[in-house]
Amino acid sequence: MSDVAYAPAAPPARQQREDRWHLVAAGASLLFGYLCLRWGPLLAAEAAAGAALLLLCIARPFTGLLTTLGLTLALEQIGISTNGVIELDPWTERLHFFANLNSLGRLPWVYLNFMEVMLLTCGLSWAVRRAKAGTLRWRGGPLLFPLALLAGALVLAILYGLAAGASWKLALWETRALFQLMVTYLLAIHMIEERAQVRALVWTAIAAIFYRAIMAWYHAGVFLRFDLSGVDSVTTHEDGLFFASLLLFWAVLLLFRAEPDQRRVLTLLFPLLVGAFLFSKRRAAMVALLAAVPYLILLLDWPRARRALLVCAALAIPAGHYTAAFWNSDRGVAMPVQLIKSVIIRPQSGRMYYSNRYRDLENSLLAARIRQSPLTGIGFGKPFVAAGAALPDEGDRAAASSGLPVLDAPLSHYIPHNQILWVWAKAGFLGFAAFWFFALFAVAHGTRLARALQTPYLRAVAAFVALMVCMQLIVSFGDQQLTEYRNMVFLGLLLGTLCRLPHLDKQAVGRE
Repeated sequence: MSDVAYAPAAPPARQQREDRWHLVAAGASLLFGYLCLRWGPLLAAEAAAGAALLLLCIARPFTGLLTTLGLTLALEQIGISTNGVIELDPWTERLHFFANLNSLGRLPWVYLNFMEVMLLTCGLSWAVRRAKAGTLRWRGGPLLFPLALLAGALVLAILYGLAAGASWKLALWETRALFQLMVTYLLAIHMIEERAQVRALVWTAIAAIFYRAIMAWYHAGVFLRFDLSGVDSVTTHEDGLFFASLLLFWAVLLLFRAEPDQRRVLTLLFPLLVGAFLFSKRRAAMVALLAAVPYLILLLDWPRARRALLVCAALAIPAGHYTAAFWNSDRGVAMPVQLIKSVIIRPQSGRMYYSNRYRDLENSLLAARIRQSPLTGIGFGKPFVAAGAALPDEGDRAAASSGLPVLDAPLSHYIPHNQILWVWAKAGFLGFAAFWFFALFAVAHGTRLARALQTPYLRAVAAFVALMVCMQLIVSFGDQQLTEYRNMVFLGLLLGTLCRLPHLDKQAVGRE
């Protein structure tokens, strides 16, 4: 029996052990917080909370994994940049969950952040428990070989970059999120044993993304009075994809008629999620969500596909009228149309014009690097901006239209927006091929399971994971997503869960 947060009432002996763990966690947290008071109130509170979280990861590894996922989705890795008159500064942005521990000044040799420490603690605690019980078994799953190829290609590109004089710290920053995807994949495929764990993982994601939606509404309503004309977004870049993922999962559950509780909750949250999705103003996420709809229909059998097509046809009429009415409007209600329009018809002025111009220049620099080293790439840890070249600051309209100054944002010369071309430019054609082999294998495997499994909920989860990989690829063409920890941790856990679905489906069918 796996260690889970939702287990039934424990026997007295086990309950006593759990009570002792709670006392130890509380005492250690208070002591650690007291010893760290000289760090300042925020760091002291974080230290106390961190001690309690690590003890939770040791005592209940799967619960700790869910907690890590919840915190990863709920907190900001990079601050919210509105590029407007009002800059948002939520309290969660000031936490150090994603900051390297060596940067806090007390742990100079620890190049891990607290999220990674939690993940490793969960994995080690789980492995020790299984080893003591004699039930420790290695699981690679069907995605192990594609992931191993990708990992090998990344390591070779890192070594190639280091041999050419690159910085290993910068190489680590570039590839860190992709390695986090691999680690979380292995954690999920080893720790998930029951269908209830899949439901718990999904509930955790729903709760965390619901919190992000509340924050989006709060920022849009309280700070901006719902006038978003002068700001880029009220959320982080990744949140747009997270909101889209829940909207997509709601549609998948409806079509497969699965998991009534989660379906009802997402139905209640639907208006909130749609509003937050629009407030995020992420064009790439909108395109990804629209592109996922036809592929979802292809995943369905004919009766379900026919119902989905009828719904789409019914929605197409009012959507067409709305698009025509607000095609040339600059009112707030026209924002979705204008975002999609900016993708179809490139604007010649305004914020979208400078954003597109910035990305075009990045793409030209990436293409030049690919032509320079098509097979080996330039290696990680080296800038994709050639010596003497420059990038405009996409937030500075006057400068972008005149002098093309060098952008001074951290890693702006190393991590571009188009992270599909970035893989080729840095890892070469072999790394690019390994990346696409992994991505397409994951989509194909999820598609097959969505048709082959017998349990409706597990089929829905398989379809959702396959669609999430597709959406992640689409968004990565225009936004920095493959280097974001939040995206890759979420996707890694979903992929590990995907590979456990056949086993869980056999369990469910056996019970019936």
